[in-house]
Amino acid sequence: MLARTVAIQYLLTCIDILSKYAWTVPVKSKTGKDIAEAMKSILSKGQRVPKHLHTDRGKEFYNKDFEAVMNKYRIHLYSTY
Repeated sequence: MLARTVAIQYLLTCIDILSKYAWTVPVKSKTGKDIAEAMKSILSKGQRVPKHLHTDRGKEFYNKDFEAVMNKYRIHLYSTY
């Protein structure tokens, strides 16, 4: 049986809508800093870097830390509302 890890509260899940390929990274909180670090870990693997990223309007995606990651990888961040 796996030991319960209290520190991990959320999973950041990214899905490539064309190929259906998915990435999942455990994160401690939904702060901009933690989500930005999780996204960097996905992008730094270099397998696939998107040109566009569609998210909801959550504060974890619309902040200076996450924006810096999007700028570094030249990804356009948008939401539908």
